[in-house]
This record gives sequence, structure tokens and C-alpha cells, in this order.
Amino acid sequence: GMFALYSIIGAVLGGILYSFVDIEFIFIINGLSFILSGVSERFIKLSTKPEGNHIMTIKSTLIDIKEGFKYILKLKPILNLVLVASLLNFFTVPVIANGFPYLFEVQLAVEAYYFSILMAAFPIGIIVTSVYLGSAKQKERVSPLIITGLFGMAFSFSIIALATYLHLNGHISFLIFMIMATISIIITGGFNGFVNIPFSVALLKSVAKEKMGRVFSVVTVISNGLTPIAIGLGGILIMHVGVLNLFYIAVISMFVTAFMALTNKHIAKL
Repeated sequence: GMFALYSIIGAVLGGILYSFVDIEFIFIINGLSFILSGVSERFIKLSTKPEGNHIMTIKSTLIDIKEGFKYILKLKPILNLVLVASLLNFFTVPVIANGFPYLFEVQLAVEAYYFSILMAAFPIGIIVTSVYLGSAKQKERVSPLIITGLFGMAFSFSIIALATYLHLNGHISFLIFMIMATISIIITGGFNGFVNIPFSVALLKSVAKEKMGRVFSVVTVISNGLTPIAIGLGGILIMHVGVLNLFYIAVISMFVTAFMALTNKHIAKL
């Protein structure tokens, strides 16, 4: 919920700044924020009790990732869940990183703050879900929540694709398009919370404490490692088949991913 709130503020401020100042100035602000973050972290003091003195090197990091990967291969439910989450990330990243910016900047040619409104709407749904799951009684199994989230994301994003089709073909106005897309993306964010939050819970419940860091490293490598490929393919698809077809491919892929999770006997155990 906290990170979602930051995303809302960042998206809104980014859109406003982009409307009034040059992009170079925004890059400078972004760079300075990293420097200030690094400086502030120098004041963080951690009190830990390691089993021995560990010097972090590239070799030791690769060994840790290898051990984490070998460990996660033994946890079939977690392994299958990681693969499903990685597929979902692979199919949604091109829409966020390529599709929406191209749609608003090139095809619709509207002010940047409209795009920032849409990007700020997504975390709103995550915050709502975070509050709901935080106050609700925790269930023994998290897989029903994850599957609900996957299908919910696919259905709600279908509405975004529909709204885009209707507006690009002159059937609805830009205002109606923005209303449909904003409401749908809030709902998409809400269902995304049903996937990501229980996913984290499943990891924490299934992975041994001493293996947690290695496993999270492997999960990050698998999911983020596919991101550059997904963005590259997204740009190629937009160039050859158009942004609307990219949305259609994403919707179909999200439904396929949801059905894979629904029929997976390992994920059902979580």
C-alpha cells in the first residue's frame, strides 16, 4: 500500500512536470533523487547476528543464486507460481512500457497528464486491495485469491482494450474513453493486489527462513530477466501490428495464464 501511494504521487507529479518543463529537467531531478537516497542510506544502522563474516563478491552472489534456484526447484508449488507470475509480468510489461505511452503520445496526441492520470489510477486499486486483505481474516490457502486476481485482471483489462477500440474507431469520445479506461485500470490494480500480495505470503510461508534471501533473488532474476525481452518485443509488435493488437495479445495471454494457474495441481496446494 505504501509503495502504491508513492506510485500515485510520482505519476501525478511526473505528468504535471512534463507539461511545464523540459524532459531533461525531469531526468536531473530523477538522478538527484537517487544520489540523495544513497546519501540517506548511509545513516541506516543495522544490527544483525550473522553466522560468520561474509564478503559479498560476484562469485558468491552467483553461488547464492544457484543455491536458491536448486532450492526452489524442490518446491513445485512455488516454482509453478513463480513461472505463472513471470508469464503475467512478461505479457503486461509491454502494455505499460510501450503500449500506453505510444497510445497517448502518438495515436491520441494528448497532453501528458492524461497518461499520468491513468498510471496513477493503477496503484489506487492496489491500495484498496491492501487494506481489504490486511483487515480480512487470513485463509489457509492463497491459491483461490491468486486465481481470482488473474482472471479479474484479464477481464478488467479487456474493458481497457474495448474502450481503446471504440475510441480509435470513433464510437465514443475521448472523455468516455478516459472514464472507462481509468475505472478499469483501478479495478485491474485491485486484482493485481490479489495476485502479488498472496504470492508474497505463499513465499514467506513455504520457504525456509535461512533460504529466503536466495529464493527472493532467484524470483527477481526470473521475473525481471524477461522484462527487457518483453519491452523489445512490445516495440516490434506496435511497429508491425499496431498498439490495439498489442492490447488484444495481452488480453488473450492473460486469460491463458489464468487458465494455466487454475488447472495447475501444484498451485492448487498453496
